Parts: sequence; structure tokens; C-alpha cells
Amino acid sequence: MNAPGGASAGAPWVRRAVPAVAAGSVLLAAAGLRLFGADAQSLWYDEGTSAALVHRSLAEIARGAAGDIHPPLYYWLLALWARVFGDGVVALRSFSAVAGMLAVAGVMAVGRRLWGTAVGLAAGSAAASSPFLVWYGQEVRMYMLAAAWGAALVWQALGLRPKPMPQAAPSPSGTAAPAARRGWRVWAPWTACATAALYTHYLVGLGAVATSNTIIALGVWGSGRPAAAADRRFLGAWALANATAAALFAPWLRLAWPAIRDWPALGPPVPIGRTVRDALAAFTAGTPASASVGTAALTLAGIVAVAGVLYRGRDGSHRAGAIAAAWAGTPLVLLLAVSASRPAWNPKFLIGGALGFDLLVGAGVVGLAACAGRLGTAAARRWRTAGLGSGAAPVLAGIVGPACAGLAVVGAAAAIAWPRVAALGAMYGDPAHQRDDYRGIAAAVDAAAGPDDAVILNAPTQVEVFGYYDRGRHVLYPLPRQRPPDRAATLADVADIGGRHRDLYGVLWATAESDPEGLVEGWLNAHRHKVFDAWHGGVRLAMWAAARRPLTPQPVGRPVFGSDELVLVALAAGPPAVAAGEVVTIEAVWAAAAAPRADYTVFVHLLDAAGRRVAGRDMRPIGGSASTSRWPPIGVSGVAALAERLSAVPSLESADAAVAGAGHVDRIGLRVPPDAAPGAYTLQLGLYDPATGTRLAVSGMGSAPARAAGGDAIVAGRVDVKPAGAR
Repeated sequence: MNAPGGASAGAPWVRRAVPAVAAGSVLLAAAGLRLFGADAQSLWYDEGTSAALVHRSLAEIARGAAGDIHPPLYYWLLALWARVFGDGVVALRSFSAVAGMLAVAGVMAVGRRLWGTAVGLAAGSAAASSPFLVWYGQEVRMYMLAAAWGAALVWQALGLRPKPMPQAAPSPSGTAAPAARRGWRVWAPWTACATAALYTHYLVGLGAVATSNTIIALGVWGSGRPAAAADRRFLGAWALANATAAALFAPWLRLAWPAIRDWPALGPPVPIGRTVRDALAAFTAGTPASASVGTAALTLAGIVAVAGVLYRGRDGSHRAGAIAAAWAGTPLVLLLAVSASRPAWNPKFLIGGALGFDLLVGAGVVGLAACAGRLGTAAARRWRTAGLGSGAAPVLAGIVGPACAGLAVVGAAAAIAWPRVAALGAMYGDPAHQRDDYRGIAAAVDAAAGPDDAVILNAPTQVEVFGYYDRGRHVLYPLPRQRPPDRAATLADVADIGGRHRDLYGVLWATAESDPEGLVEGWLNAHRHKVFDAWHGGVRLAMWAAARRPLTPQPVGRPVFGSDELVLVALAAGPPAVAAGEVVTIEAVWAAAAAPRADYTVFVHLLDAAGRRVAGRDMRPIGGSASTSRWPPIGVSGVAALAERLSAVPSLESADAAVAGAGHVDRIGLRVPPDAAPGAYTLQLGLYDPATGTRLAVSGMGSAPARAAGGDAIVAGRVDVKPAGAR
């Protein structure tokens, strides 16, 4: 396949204006897709880190970044940007949107230089609409800026070639300067961009520099000329430019090396085949939707990209396809090499390669159209032999050829656009593809928390993103304070916090890393009444309430749930009267008379006078942490002995010591809806198997009848609800 040549008919200004208008339209589309709904999603954890840094000095940013896993240039530039445009979500995300537009412009420029205007526009359109690039073009992180540096390095690499040999004819592609381009007026911009890329992101920046060097190497040794014929001064300047970039980066590398050296693996090793498949899926449909993209869509995208590799450039060679393939593939090769010693697989590190992939896609669409057009024209001309007049063949050739080309464009473009449109729609509107909702978490806390309440952030570094939305309205406690956590110190911290505040809200994220033993949540589950535990994306918001006194013992009669499995030995609930929007707390002591057959869920319902459910809380015992199937059975006699010990305890709030080794104290909280009508309400409690949804039947133990609310629940208390705000 060859790139079409020749200029379009028409006035010179038209020939110049039409491509310029088309390119401007592509850039406007890129801007629109990246700015559309820029504030629809909350900042997530990493973005919160970026947002917090914009208020620090450049020196403070550098000191903080030295202990982090990212270099400081992006943070410096973002801080300067925020001083002009503010620190709102749209303002912060627009910095990445601008970087994304520059990257799209770079793809268009490279495509035009290698293949011509049509490929440049097609490749730019692909990059503008890429869900992968749009996603990171809306994120307050450094990945899009690093990709833009990579595009600049690729553009510069196209012009960095040795002086042509005297006998060589000038290249028609425009990819090499007519004379040697060895001076620092050319190499200085390349060195500056290479250094900037390294100071923006370690892996993506290194991939950008490696890609540019690969393309330069293709220009030096890819022409078929022996390496010895290359201009030695060019090779020296090339080596010096790389050495200068390395020297400029070395002081920072020395400072940040401990953090880089100790950077943990990002997961288990990923097989090469899956890595390639996941990379293609990310390039095709973006990271949120990459897991659901089908094989057919990936195959079609791959075919179009391969067509781009095979499509000859303006110079009539396959060098253009090789350059685009190097742009797409070098970051992946580098990531695989790095992951050989320390797994670091994450598609976002391939963002530079996504630009090269979209360049291949643009070339593939135009190349397939050109090939189809030539085949159609040739077929129409052969129709002469089928009895058509000699005058009809040229007419048919003039119609069929363009028609075939148009159909090829439509087909190839549809193959690329189909998964992209679906992925963009999901990215903008599907809750499953949204970022972690810290904004919603902060709003929920603000709506419910009282002046004596506090927020525990586990992991502690969430303080930056949560603080961005909380704006100092609540007391925040980042826990655990050490990593790995100091068990005694962490438990003491939580106990101290619990003693100074009434209700505690927990924002929990990546606790397997920050608190692998679950010290913080374990203490709260054991000592406070868990009201709710809800996911907001990949982050949980939970509430633990202090006991609402008085806690009144309830005459439940020691009911048995299931086939003599679980016994409710004692129960207390309170207070007897609450205002709408307040919390009712329950202390339940469970024991296993026989071995439980499943991990049961405890449900508590608040029913109005008509028996309608107005509130509910479903959770496994002890704040969702207990597996009832693992509770050791103590038999009927053990249950009786436990009940006798509890009868000597003045309050179930202090029953833990009496229960130890035999029963399990389950502290439950239930919030009355703020709009609940005043009146008398009933608390209903029971158990069910979450695997089937089947409730466990309730019966009495011995001569003690169950205070039943039906065959599968008990009455756990009565509550008089007052108007909201009443005392």
C-alpha cells in the first residue's frame, strides 16, 4: 500500500485552509471530550495528592516528591497553573486536558509528516477520541503530560538523521533535513524534552526517551546503509545529547533513589500474552472498559493497526510504519523488561504507546481505503473484457474506485469507533466506571456528623484527597501512623480517639497495605456500634456509633435460630425515644449451641405501626467481620452457663469479659430516617443465609419462649420517634 501523492485541485488558499480547519476541528473535539464532564466525577486518591501539592512551594514539592515514587516537574507546573486558574476540579483537570490536546497535535503532525494530511487527520481523530487518552486527559496526574513530551520527542526524532551521503537522492518524505542536522540548535530542544520527560514520570518518561532513540536509530541504520557510513559527528552529538539529559537527571535520581529502589511490586507477574492483550484492550477501549472489550473488537483494531504498519509512507518505503510501530511498541517492551525483576504492570504506563497505536490506526484506515480504491478501479477496468464498451470502463473506474475507498473508510472507521463510542459513554455515565467518590463520602459525612464526631482515615494518606473536599469541617485522624503499623500504638490511638468523640466515621481504602491486621477496624467493630458500611467506588465509608443510653435489656427469652445452631443469649436496645435522623443502638450476645452451617447475616428492621419497613441494616455479626460458620459450638449447657454469667453483669456494655471464650458480643447501630414520621416503631431482628436469602426459623430454648415477631424474627425493642431535632 502506498500513500497517495499529488495536491488537490483548487486555489492555494483553499488547499491550505481546508486541512487547517480540519485540524482545528480535531483539536476542538479533543478539548471537548476532555473537558466534558470534567467535574462530574470526584477526585480520587492519587488526584488528591496532586491537588494538595499545588498549595506548597516549589521547594516543598521537591522535598515531598523525593520520598514519593514520582518526580516533581508535573507538580511544579500544576502548582504554577493553579496559581493562575485556581484549584477547582475543572481547573486542575484542564491542565491534563491541555497536555492531551498537545499530544493529539503531535500525533497529527507526525502522521502528516510520515504519510500526508489524510493520515495526520485520521490519526489525530483517533487520538482525540481514544477513551484511554481521554480518561488520563481528565485526571489530575502526570501521565498525559509525559505522553505529550513523548510526542514532542517523536516529532524531533523524525528530523534527526545523519547528513545524507553525497550520492544519495533527497528524500521526498520530508522526514530528514536536506543537510546535516547536528548542531545544538537542534539537539538542545531534544535534550530539554528528554530531560522534562524524565522529570515528569520515571517509567513513562524513560519510555518516551527510549522511543525517540529507537526512531533516531531507524533513521541512522534503517536505510540499508552500513553503520560505518553514518556521520560520526552526528553519532557523537546524539550520544552527547543523551548523556546531557542523563546528567541533568542524575542529581534528582540520586536524591530519589531510595524511594525508587524500594518501590514495591504492583502485583504478581503477568504473562506476556495477557500483557499484550490488555495493552491492546486499553488502547482500544480505555482502562475502565478494557476488561469487557470483546475479542472481535480487539481483532478488528489489531487488523487496522497492522494495515497501518504495512501502509507505505510518502517516501514509498515502510519506514513510516516502522516508526509508528516503534512508538506504539517501545513502551510495552520497556515495561516488560522492568517487570522481569519487579512486576510493574499497569496499562497507564503505556500511555505514550497509545499515541503510536492511534497513529497506526489512522494510517491503517487511510491505507485500507487507498488499497480498496485501487482494487475497485482495477476491477472496473477489467469489466471491459466482459463486453462493456471501451468508453464505459473509465467511467466505471472513476465511480467504483472511490466507492470502494469510501466503503473501506466507513468499515475501518466503524471497527475502530464502535468500542470507543461505547467506552466513552460508559466512562461518562456508567457508575461502575467512575473514579472513587471522595466527594460523595465527604458530603455524606457532612450531612450526618455532629460536632462531637470525628473521621478516621485508613489509609492515612487519604487525608489529602478527603481534606480537599472536607475543607477543615471535621476532625481528621490519619491511621495507622506507622507503616507497617505498630500494634500497641495503633490500638492505643484508636482507643484514645474513641474516648474523645461520640460517633466515628471511617474512610477505608487499601487497608490490606496500610493496616493488614485490620487493627483500626477491628477495635471499632468490637467497641462501637456499626451503623453502615458502604462502598463509594473502591473506597468504603463506615460509621460506628457510641452507645445510646439508656440501653434497656429486652426480654427476648433466649431464642434459637435455625436447627439449634445460634442462640441469642441476651439483648439490650436503646434509647427508648429518639429524634428522627438519630441512631438506635443494640447489644446482642450470640452463642453457637451447635455448629453453624453457614456464615449468617444479622438483619435489624425498623417497622412502623402498620408493619412497614422504614429502615434496615443487614450485616454479618461484629461489624461484618465475624464468620458464624467458624464459631465453636458450646452446647446447650454452655449456653445456660453463659446466660448465668451474663445475669450478673450490670450492663451488656461491659459484657465482653463475661462472654469471652463462649459467646460473641454484636454491637449494632441503626439510623432512623431523618424524614421518619413521629410515632411508635418496632425493632425486628433475625438471621438469614446470604447465599440463599432464606431466613432462619426462630424457636424458644427450653421453657423460655421466644418473643417472636413471626416465625423468622424477634421483637428487639420499641422505639418512640420524635420530630427531627427534638430532645
